[in-house]
Amino acid sequence: MATKRTRKQAVLFKVETVYGSDAGPTGGANAMLVTNLQIVPMEGGTVSRDLVRPYLGNDQQIPVNTHVSVSFDVEMSGSGVAGTPPAYGVMLRACGLAETAVTGLATIANSPPVGVGTPAGSFTFVKTAAFTGTQPRDVTLTCTTAGGSGIAQFTVSAPAAGNLDAYNQAGVVMTDAAAFDLGGGAQITPTVTAPFQVGDEFTIALTAPRVEYDPVSDGFEAGTLYVNKDGNLHALLGSRGTVQMKLEANQLPKWSFTFKGLWVDPSAAPLPSTDTSAFKAPIAVSATNTPELTLHGISSPAQSLTINFDNQVEFFNRIAKEAMEIADRKPKGSIVIEDPGVDAKNYFLAAKSADMGALRLVHGIEPGGIVQVDGPQAQVFNPRYSDDRGVQMLTMDLSLVPTDAGDDEVKITVK
Repeated sequence: MATKRTRKQAVLFKVETVYGSDAGPTGGANAMLVTNLQIVPMEGGTVSRDLVRPYLGNDQQIPVNTHVSVSFDVEMSGSGVAGTPPAYGVMLRACGLAETAVTGLATIANSPPVGVGTPAGSFTFVKTAAFTGTQPRDVTLTCTTAGGSGIAQFTVSAPAAGNLDAYNQAGVVMTDAAAFDLGGGAQITPTVTAPFQVGDEFTIALTAPRVEYDPVSDGFEAGTLYVNKDGNLHALLGSRGTVQMKLEANQLPKWSFTFKGLWVDPSAAPLPSTDTSAFKAPIAVSATNTPELTLHGISSPAQSLTINFDNQVEFFNRIAKEAMEIADRKPKGSIVIEDPGVDAKNYFLAAKSADMGALRLVHGIEPGGIVQVDGPQAQVFNPRYSDDRGVQMLTMDLSLVPTDAGDDEVKITVK
């Protein structure tokens, strides 16, 4: 009998097309790069037979509600290519998040442009080259020479945004069926429909190529999760879970996943050969690598931020139904910042008044390596003082609340 080695493990995950039907993840396409792997191979309860017998002793216990739970951490990074889902994206989908990729020409707003005021001229356009920037920006076209196609000239400008420098190009001629640059790689081909006058202004919105993850309240996806412990294969079908984001200064940012799945009898299976090259190395949380963290409109140096989606995953084993269901979610978190002083921002009063305000985190600086988290209505609780090497800090609990639109309390954007 060969000795089993604790460090010889593999984790595979694949989204299911039919709930509870083995998706057959493989080591080549579906290997997950994880740390801190923990498995509870057999969760549930037992029911005693409680037999009437003429002697003392235990009764046989019959297992019920048997299922499996697994938890692990994944390093938080991008995919390396803006608009391409990160390798861990499939697991976010099984945590009640819908994945939407915005790529190519979808990064340019649809024609016609938005007029500022009541411009005399007008034009339509066809999108011909995508925006390649990492931050959304509105490009303004201001007519400086009146006329129609081939005569009208514009100044094309946009303010600085994030790590994007301001853009300003004067004397750009608008000609039918000719390329017209908007900056940041974005390009359109216009058709003038009415001559322009000096001062006519238009805006065209550009957005970064990205992948968005938004919470949903139905249509939850699930996945097949394989955990191979040196030849002991535990397969979890119909897996659904919850996820927590953890950022700490001078540490590697991580996602912490917890999944529950339907029971499958463990079996002997060789460890697969795994390809985890789709997982990109993370960068540490720092002033350079984490350029933005704002809460209620205030940017304060921060020590840490955690956000927990806190999905309530329940196992239902009823007549004609066996499933893991996401019954609810109540996203929450905590933040530790340098105390800005009540003159700059009175978080104590904000907590007392039950104020809500925006939360935004941006980690990463290069296209393909940026993760952004937004909560439009973050409520702070229990602000309290702490000390970090003589610097006064504030620790606060967070609750992330949806707007009236719903399903928008937390958005994850990878770009």
